[in-house]
Amino acid sequence: MNENFKLTISRSFTRKVNLGNYESADFWGSYSLEVPSDTKPSEAQAISQELYERAKSDVEQAIEDYKNAKTKAEELKNAEIKAEAIKRIEQGGWPKK
Repeated sequence: MNENFKLTISRSFTRKVNLGNYESADFWGSYSLEVPSDTKPSEAQAISQELYERAKSDVEQAIEDYKNAKTKAEELKNAEIKAEAIKRIEQGGWPKK
């Protein structure tokens, strides 16, 4: 076999997350690695499994980061609304319509 011939092992992981309000987000990760053509099948399988685990871990971390950022944004928005309400109450209440 040609000594310069290489195999590429690629694995990916994707997950769709329901965001509510009929919205969803796709999170996707992928890894590839070139290996010599004479790599043993058991070694190729182990490499493939490791690439999959890395892609899955990256996706799960991205989902967690997204949810944390969304929670922080909601907390900030709620704090701003509360601060505005306190300010208006201190200034004599809400404007009448």
